Amino acid sequence: MGLLAVLLFSIISFSSAQSSKKIIGVNYGREGTNLSSPYQSIQILQSMQAYNVRLYDADPETLRLLSDINIHVAITVPNEIIPQIASNQSTANRWFHDNVLAYYPDTKIRFLLVGNEVLSSQNTNQSKSLVQAMTRLLHSLETHKIKNIKIGTPMAMDVLAQTNPPSSGRFKNETLSIMNQTLHFLVETKSYFFLNIFPYYYWLANPHEISLDYALFTGQHLTYRDPGSGLLYTNLLDQMLDAVNSAISKLGYHRIRIAISETGWPNAGGIDGAGANIYNAATYNRNLIRKMTASPPLGTPAKPAATILTFISSLYDEDLREGPATERHWGLLRPDGTPVYEFDLTGRRTVYGRLPEPTNNSPFHGRMWCVAVIGTSENELVSQMDRACERLNGTCDRLLGPGGDCYQPVSVVSHASYVFSAYWSMFRASGESCYFQGLARETTEDPSHGFCHLPRACAKRRTPSLGKKLHAQIIKLGLQHYGPLPNTLIDMYGKGGFLDYASQVFDELPERDYVSWASILTAHNHSELPHRTLAIFLKMWKLDGLLPDQFVIASLVKACTGLGNLRWGKQVHAHFVTSPFCDDDVVRSSLVDMYAKCGLVDDARSVFDSICRKNLISWTAMISGYARCGRKFNAIELFQRMPEKNLMSWSALISGLVQSGHMMDAFNTFKDMRRYGDGVRVDPFILSSIVGASANSATLELGRQIHGLVIVLGFEDNLFVANALVDMYAKCCDILAAKNVFSNTPRKDVVSWTSMIVGLAQHGQAEEALSSYGQMMLSGIKPNQVTFVGLIYACSHAGLVREGRRLFNLMTEDYGIAPSLQHYTCLLDLLSRSGLLDEAENLLKTMPFKPDEAAWAALLSACRQHRCTQIGTRVADHLLGLQPKDPSTYILLSNTYAAAAMWDSVSRVRKLMSANKLIKQEPGQSCIELGKESRVFYAGEEVSLSHPMKQQLVDLLTELHEEMRKQGYVPDTSYVLHEVGEHEKERRLFWHSERLAVAYGLLRSVPGVVIRVVKNLRICGDCHTVMKFICSIAGREIVIRDVNRFHHFKDGRCSCGDFW
Repeated sequence: MGLLAVLLFSIISFSSAQSSKKIIGVNYGREGTNLSSPYQSIQILQSMQAYNVRLYDADPETLRLLSDINIHVAITVPNEIIPQIASNQSTANRWFHDNVLAYYPDTKIRFLLVGNEVLSSQNTNQSKSLVQAMTRLLHSLETHKIKNIKIGTPMAMDVLAQTNPPSSGRFKNETLSIMNQTLHFLVETKSYFFLNIFPYYYWLANPHEISLDYALFTGQHLTYRDPGSGLLYTNLLDQMLDAVNSAISKLGYHRIRIAISETGWPNAGGIDGAGANIYNAATYNRNLIRKMTASPPLGTPAKPAATILTFISSLYDEDLREGPATERHWGLLRPDGTPVYEFDLTGRRTVYGRLPEPTNNSPFHGRMWCVAVIGTSENELVSQMDRACERLNGTCDRLLGPGGDCYQPVSVVSHASYVFSAYWSMFRASGESCYFQGLARETTEDPSHGFCHLPRACAKRRTPSLGKKLHAQIIKLGLQHYGPLPNTLIDMYGKGGFLDYASQVFDELPERDYVSWASILTAHNHSELPHRTLAIFLKMWKLDGLLPDQFVIASLVKACTGLGNLRWGKQVHAHFVTSPFCDDDVVRSSLVDMYAKCGLVDDARSVFDSICRKNLISWTAMISGYARCGRKFNAIELFQRMPEKNLMSWSALISGLVQSGHMMDAFNTFKDMRRYGDGVRVDPFILSSIVGASANSATLELGRQIHGLVIVLGFEDNLFVANALVDMYAKCCDILAAKNVFSNTPRKDVVSWTSMIVGLAQHGQAEEALSSYGQMMLSGIKPNQVTFVGLIYACSHAGLVREGRRLFNLMTEDYGIAPSLQHYTCLLDLLSRSGLLDEAENLLKTMPFKPDEAAWAALLSACRQHRCTQIGTRVADHLLGLQPKDPSTYILLSNTYAAAAMWDSVSRVRKLMSANKLIKQEPGQSCIELGKESRVFYAGEEVSLSHPMKQQLVDLLTELHEEMRKQGYVPDTSYVLHEVGEHEKERRLFWHSERLAVAYGLLRSVPGVVIRVVKNLRICGDCHTVMKFICSIAGREIVIRDVNRFHHFKDGRCSCGDFW
């Protein structure tokens, strides 16, 4: 670009500017083709009156050209050389000499930015070397007595575990050590906390909850009040900045200044780059400049009047940058140096020319493909194909080889388009883009083309716009009743979820055939309205005189399956057997699925055996039915006979085994699937099933291994998998790991929040559970039934009666959720714990559900806790009349009657247990995991003494028992209901399984490690007391999961507050 263009640029943009306010700078990156030269670029920076420029490399030519110019320079130290600079001072001195001293002071170097988003890079070597590298460079500065160059390191917003509301901002736990060192360095050197901050991405992640005007500084009428601080916010950037301010303050640093090292808004993007356009980019950057250059400084609500040094991204659009298309369009200028839009870095200009109206401010919901750019080098395409195929697990060889489904047409462009689309669809969620070194482009056109595919493509996108245009065109041509077109439209609207449109087309048909009826019935099934499917079917004969054919019968069977109505299903089956279509294998497959899902697996097997040509659907339905109802041998035997297995069949077997409680069989099947060599790859659904198996079996170490596999396979950001991991860690006694997974999940739904809330509540962390609910509300996620179970449960353990009642009423009045027995039981527990026993008893008698044994036992336990004998004996009499099945209930009854000196009733309870043999107590057992070792201990001396460490266990338990006696422990033998002597009762308590497991953990684990035990029964009151003594004596945290809840024993206390 010549000097005339530079002069023109200066005239149209900056004619009114006289001097910069020394706040706004620009990032000068050079990842583009045909960019203006460094000489021309610096002329442009001068004409802009840019006071600061950030260089992403120490380019010698650029640094020389910047000498004797009034522009302050920030030099970036590349991430990859940070470990070398940190390794020794001589390396740091050499880099400093070559890249700083060679140009300073003629070039006004003011900042050395060590790396860029190092803590976000997943490179632990660079992260651990960061502060040391900064210290080495500081030493180089001090050696040469240079005091006006500050050292910092740009951070990304993802170093925060929480950002909303701003007052709750905090850093991720895994960054705390390095973050503390970094902040200490910045305080000592009086430097800035540099931050790369992009409101665009926050808005793009949740455009329905965050107003675009709020993100662009144009929503003066839009405000947000932080519930924690009470501060009022008028734009998204301030919210994000104050979240960082809050995180820094929480670590004890209150005087660190924030500087923005990167910010901006993309001026263009890909098909799904909502909001990336010139109008929004100009609006954001103009308002940003006006805000930052205001006099006096505006700062943020938490830091008013603070001056914020700001670098805008970027000087040019850079077409060689990897990532989504938006990454290549952040520039103020095009590569040739002409402005994308008018702007003024001084902030003085307020009037600009008209901008092009935005057309992509709404999120794109359609389908996209990634295809090769025609005309590019075939050698380069082949190279990119090879890279993608390495991660596609044999898909390329199977489908693109001779005879494969995608072999024809044989061309590099055609094959590359398939590979790029397959790769992008699989890995797009984990950040991969449709770029491939500039050889690929996004498209909304299905590469397969074809008129007949249009309705199906529209259906898959779940948007009626394209289908309605097609429909309108058909009407204009007078083809609305021609041939298969009306039925195709019904099918399109139905599969897209637009039942009203489908019904309208169906009702307007002058004549309906079997395909019309099958299509409309399928549409109702697809919309999950099986009852309406059956109701419409009854009109088939009345309106059109048609009897059902095989396709209609298949739709009816599916409707009966959806309703779980076996009686109607059998009637349809009977009609099918007597119809002319009785040999149809598709209907038979549907019947297999119906009987299997309704629990009649033998009936399902009879139909299955009658199928002549069994397909994958019928095999999978039968295997799933066996597995879900617990007949694992039948399921595995049939699976082994299956001629061809795919991901669906493996998933059906594994998930069925998990549902029926056969966890180890599910794990073994999963391992077999991993070894299966026919192109079957793990998907998020099967991973979530196997993570669920770890949760249900409380095998923490195995769950951690599965988590490692999730990370290796790149599914850690998948919502289903992340939710399963949160639930797994919570159920496996590691609530801290559950919190970490939750905080690192980029997108959260109601299941994510509910899993976290319920987990926190079960672990006794009531305040955090309620705080999470507040954050859930701020994020715009509506709670469901299970959410309120967790919330009311949390209130009961914190004694928050008023809040619990409010939530119970809120659930029904604001969300229209009808309370279930679980909700009433939690409310009952809340009232009981708080001593409101009369109200609790009244609730039990008036609630619209018949109270079960657990509900009455909860009230009885509360009566005993609060020493309310009158209500306690009344509740005990009622509970005894129910003939309870749980052994712990009889212990509770016996102790209640004993406390009331009702010895006849005590005797009656004990006789009921022994003489009448009403219950059979399951043997107590406790499992402890230590690394990859897992040990199970059983209650009773005879079994436990067979353990190889029996003497060490006996000695340790005896030693602990003696120390507990000294501290006031008295065994509570009321928890032994056998008619034996007092000494024998104490001996039996001594050998309870959880004591053995904890003793083993103390002997075998590394000091300081949390001891986690899973018990199959409710922990008895005496063992609960013992655990409080042991955790205090041994100085160890003990977590026990029993059938009711989690008990965290620490410093002589339990998280349950001695009420469980």
